[in-house]
Amino acid sequence: MLKNTSEKFKQWWEHHEVLGIPLGLKRFNHPRLGELMFEHQSLTVADCPDLKMTVYIPVQAAK
Repeated sequence: MLKNTSEKFKQWWEHHEVLGIPLGLKRFNHPRLGELMFEHQSLTVADCPDLKMTVYIPVQAAK
């Protein structure tokens, strides 16, 4: 294991904070296109926790 071979990694691993991955589905009601559904995932910059980027990926409707 890396923790056994690197003291620096071992220290980092013991002090890191793990956050959940904010992801899910989001629905929008478009006035002309109707309901649109997107998967989304938010990414946070480790050094700037107030900075976040959210990526929306269209999901095809079941036919």
